[in-house]
Amino acid sequence: NRQVILPASALVAGGRSVSWSPDGTHILFTAGPSVHKIDLATQERTHLHFEETVFHEYEAASYCPSGDKIVFAYATGGIFVMDADGTNITPLCEDGYAPAWSPDGTRLAFSSPEGYLVFMDADGSNRHVLTEKGGWPDWSPDGERIVFAYNRDNDFSLYTMNADGSNVTRITSPGLTALFPKWSPDESKIVFNVERADGGEVDIYVMDAP
Repeated sequence: NRQVILPASALVAGGRSVSWSPDGTHILFTAGPSVHKIDLATQERTHLHFEETVFHEYEAASYCPSGDKIVFAYATGGIFVMDADGTNITPLCEDGYAPAWSPDGTRLAFSSPEGYLVFMDADGSNRHVLTEKGGWPDWSPDGERIVFAYNRDNDFSLYTMNADGSNVTRITSPGLTALFPKWSPDESKIVFNVERADGGEVDIYVMDAP
């Protein structure tokens, strides 16, 4: 039970890695070597952080569930956390990608350069491999499961597993290049990107959660 979500009007030109603030009033996004937020009521754009090193580009940024912290990652690897106003930037690890907060804000799941799915505490401690495959993780709202993408034989599919790494289950069909999955707040749906076979546009799909 999948459907394609139709294109909508543009809110920001040149933005990527979009995520909501917990209270739903702001959108957080990255643009090249900088992190921004935009107020949905006024469309006022606030610049939170800029990396002067031109070789760095941010590939992910998201609020923690309480809204007082933001985690972000370089496209070249490296995960950092900062206060929601852009201050107090703290490195968490040097080689991670695509960090995702646990619903209680105490842990982060992320991808490693080796293709592993890794856990660590929100302060960067207690790092351990959850499973030796997978990327772009997202927690279910109840914190019990994780959805992620995995490239097996040049075929990206979506999987779910329990938060302890058990019960890994494929949830999309072979041949569907599925990436960047996200749970719905009520845990009933999963939204994700699908790259078209011709290498052109990327579609957004939504499916019932298993």
